[in-house]
Amino acid sequence: MVYYSAGAHHTPTSHEIPSFSEHCPLGRVNKESLPQQDLMELFIENLDLESKHKINGVDRPLSEWKGVTLNEQNDVIKIQWELLSLKGMLGWEWLPSSIKIISVYSNKLCGKIYLNDLPEKLENLDASYNQFAGTVDFTNLPEYLDYLNISCNSFSGKVVLTKLPPNLRRLDISDNKFTERVDFSNLPQGLHYNDEGNNFGLEDRISIIRLRESHNVAEIVD
Repeated sequence: MVYYSAGAHHTPTSHEIPSFSEHCPLGRVNKESLPQQDLMELFIENLDLESKHKINGVDRPLSEWKGVTLNEQNDVIKIQWELLSLKGMLGWEWLPSSIKIISVYSNKLCGKIYLNDLPEKLENLDASYNQFAGTVDFTNLPEYLDYLNISCNSFSGKVVLTKLPPNLRRLDISDNKFTERVDFSNLPQGLHYNDEGNNFGLEDRISIIRLRESHNVAEIVD
């Protein structure tokens, strides 16, 4: 498939972009009515200024943003910001619904990743080698997601894998601070799963051994 860059686009000034508090109901209701330019500016709103300039995200139309791919309708379908030393937090709840691929690995991004805010069409997310932290909800991932890599961060808490999307083929949560695995009985067939380098106990290791013996997944690394 061939993707095209967008033509000229009005770049809104700061007073034209609505300001909503994080995860507020009003923001959710109005998200789809906002232009994608506004959504992307809200997505990077909490990056530091140097980081915004690195991706041409200050007073520039989306067609000029580094690492952003648009389709024929000028909708964002891919974000590729890798090895740029970006600093700050991303507003995941503002991602345009058209996005299919996000790769932000090897930066200095922090804060939480709200996986339940990811666009429904998303197929690939690589947020590895950053400074993200907090707990992670794996129970409401996008239906078509087939690759998820959040390794080498500081995520913690339980890993609940009871409702993974059926298309998921690779899940890498290695080198974080997760402490407990919960229920491996319903993993997608053919899943390549890696959770080594976490803080799991003996009981969790035994459950992984039994899962290997069941041959329910293609590969497990712990």
